[in-house]
Amino acid sequence: MTNEAVAARLRAARQAAGYSSAVAAANELGIPYPTVAGHENGSRGLGRSALDYARRYSVSLDWLLNGVGEGPQVALPKADLRNEIRLAVEEGRTSYKALSNAINKNHAYVQQFVERGTPRELRDHDALVIREVIGSPVPLSHVPQTALKGFRLNMIPGEQLVGATKDLPVFVGAQGGDGHLVVTPDPVEYRKRPGPLEDVPNGYGLLIHGESMVPAYRPGQIALVNPNLPPARDEDVILFHLHADENREVIIKHLVAFNAREWRLEQYNPAKDFTELRADWPICHRVVGRYNTR
Repeated sequence: MTNEAVAARLRAARQAAGYSSAVAAANELGIPYPTVAGHENGSRGLGRSALDYARRYSVSLDWLLNGVGEGPQVALPKADLRNEIRLAVEEGRTSYKALSNAINKNHAYVQQFVERGTPRELRDHDALVIREVIGSPVPLSHVPQTALKGFRLNMIPGEQLVGATKDLPVFVGAQGGDGHLVVTPDPVEYRKRPGPLEDVPNGYGLLIHGESMVPAYRPGQIALVNPNLPPARDEDVILFHLHADENREVIIKHLVAFNAREWRLEQYNPAKDFTELRADWPICHRVVGRYNTR
């Protein structure tokens, strides 16, 4: 889950819900405008506001955070979309595989939609994402005017998101108590390197166990970690507690705040805030995204 991707979905949901600006949404939701603006430009994580946004904009929390589930309900012309996709592919602006990846489908999904008519229609928010990838705006006759002002998802083509070679180490660990993992020093596999970790020294993946951070991270997904970024409020992080036997106990949580003495953390399932001493958990690595499945 990257802030940029979440911010794009948040803007899409807000505009589809009929709010012409972040100011209008802030006034309606009772959230300070600077906070809403930070959420929409990706400079701040959503934190506890995610559920408020999902309820007010009529989207699922899982879609807002992960792009999975029910998104904005916008009527789109599917027949025209087939022709626009075909043209974009013929002109070399994208590929069927890239478009399928953008909506978390198998590599042939969009090609079958275009060439075989299967499925007969795309889900509305999948069609919206594809239109943004190929640079085809949603026709005015199919979207409320308030949903169009200033809207663009800034999607990255799928082929640019994953590197060609499998050089990203993925670590896994045994489930410990209180949502902790004990991670051994050696990777269990190597995966293709995604865009957020391109050219990042010591970047790695961590296979998720347990459900303490559902719906942001589910068991079997891989958290993508940049160990070179400094701690930052409203970001997901992995904290390390080092043991003498070189095994590493870790937790993945949302970092609410921190000072010289402690980390203030949030988990989603069950929801709770708590603190850990920095002396006990001295190393903090930033999570910059995830692989949906192994």
